[in-house]
Amino acid sequence: MLKSFHSKTLLKTSIAIFLSCIFCGLSAQDSARLRALGDAALKVQDYKRAVKFYTLYKTASVKNKIKLEDAYTRLLTAYINASNIPEAKRELADFSKAFPLTRKNLKVLYQARIFIFEHKYKEAETLLGTTLKGKIKQDDLYFQLLSALGLSMRRQKRWQDAAKIYGLLEEQTKDNAWKFTAFQQKLFCLIMGGDLIKSKKLFAESTKFNRHANYSQLKLLLLLQMIKEKRFSELRNTYTEVMKTIAAGPNPLVYKISQIAIKHFMENDNLKDAVIFLRDAFKFAPSDQERKTSLLLLVNTYVKIKQNKLAIKAALKYIQLYYSDPKTLEVQLQCARLMALEKQYSESLAIYTTMLKESRLSTEQRITVARESALIYEFTGSPNKAIRMLSIIYNIANTDAQRMEGKYLEGQLYYKNKEFAEAAAAFEEVMIQKSPWQALGSYWALQAQLQLKNYRKALYIAEELSKDKKNKQFSSSGQYYSAYCQEQLGKTDEAFKNYQIYSKLFPKDKYVPMAIFAAGKILFSQKKFAEVIEMFKDFSTKYPKNAFAPNALYKIIFAYYQLHKWDEMEQAIRLLVKKYPYSNYCIAAEFW
Repeated sequence: MLKSFHSKTLLKTSIAIFLSCIFCGLSAQDSARLRALGDAALKVQDYKRAVKFYTLYKTASVKNKIKLEDAYTRLLTAYINASNIPEAKRELADFSKAFPLTRKNLKVLYQARIFIFEHKYKEAETLLGTTLKGKIKQDDLYFQLLSALGLSMRRQKRWQDAAKIYGLLEEQTKDNAWKFTAFQQKLFCLIMGGDLIKSKKLFAESTKFNRHANYSQLKLLLLLQMIKEKRFSELRNTYTEVMKTIAAGPNPLVYKISQIAIKHFMENDNLKDAVIFLRDAFKFAPSDQERKTSLLLLVNTYVKIKQNKLAIKAALKYIQLYYSDPKTLEVQLQCARLMALEKQYSESLAIYTTMLKESRLSTEQRITVARESALIYEFTGSPNKAIRMLSIIYNIANTDAQRMEGKYLEGQLYYKNKEFAEAAAAFEEVMIQKSPWQALGSYWALQAQLQLKNYRKALYIAEELSKDKKNKQFSSSGQYYSAYCQEQLGKTDEAFKNYQIYSKLFPKDKYVPMAIFAAGKILFSQKKFAEVIEMFKDFSTKYPKNAFAPNALYKIIFAYYQLHKWDEMEQAIRLLVKKYPYSNYCIAAEFW
């Protein structure tokens, strides 16, 4: 690690020195040094740094045409390998203008590679085909042109044509590295083209390359053959063995195999096996975009198979590697939620807090973060912090609906913490503002006022709720609580009437037993015993499990006593003892 740090520091220092020297003139020795540094960076695939050195090399070679031409070619190679196509096109145009009569075939190769990067495969094929028809010396450049032609055909999925081109390349080259590349690409095209009998025969010939450094790539092609033959049941074990021999790093073939396997296992709902290939798709992806896509899919797949801890680990890696990516905000949100599910509350809140400081967050996303943070603070016993989070929603909202959501949630939190005055204030603000939360705000404002025993205000809210024709739940609650508040305020006649109206309008509502009992209790207090008996005669039958049922029977017994109906009274007592033997009302009833 220290060696790597030293090398990077040395390269950066060299850049600084040479940049300062540009304005005072560079020697031939400096020029050679810059070229060597560029070559070193290119060799280790550090293309961005290679571009920097070759740019300086080009600047230093302005007065030397031979070196300048060389600098152009090296810089173009670096730009194309770095996938910086706009700069590669600009540099190629400058090169063609500065040296119109030289390196024509090399310029064709550069242009073809640019076309391929731009997905202009047909244009690349036409350009390369025309050039290769001419007389070209069979050297490294010729082989590169032929290989690029094969690639342009591969990208068009013209597998048989591409296989012929690679076959030609294998025949014409004596260089073992090119022979291996050509053989490998030909085998790949035959497999992808479905010519599996021919490709199977080629594997027998592959032993001639067994000493080649990249021979393990042929083992990967054997996996690809297995996939194309749909031998997925054997794939997992064979794949594990083969991957032991594959060096880590960008590898298009591993990525291709993993993509096909992922698709198969996902389509067959075998996500656990898909995960194995997803992990490698991330590690071996040939481009940063493909790595990013693979890692995102890995996070989501872990979530689907309920491996939350692994999903969190993968999500944190995504956040670390691609923090500036727009999708990172969604990943952060997902990661925070998973941490909350795994009871990692402090870690979850740390992510939420970080997100709230993020300028890229939309208002809707910020509201979501604040709402979910508030839930965790509430759950972990920090109501004041939860309130602060909910106040963020109120303060930043773009619409009344969003603002009232924040205020409504704030009221709920106060109510749960038995701070009923604060809850009432929050709910009443929601109640008077038109929004999807208005009816809910009214209902809970009523509940808060009932807790405060402020029956006059509660009565007003209940009467307003009862007028809600759109929502039966709220109108029925309003009707019931109107009667209840009137009873508490001593307006028994109005209360009795409204209990009766409520029971008829909403016979199946949850408050009906309470309303009937309350109405009967009013009659009982007014000593209207015959009406009490009529009101309660079916109560224990209709609502046998209701808490008021024994009390209702007791009141019938007392009414019979007052009316001197001894037989009916005895029957009612026997019914009470039979149905509710453990009720306190049994002893009192037997006394009567």
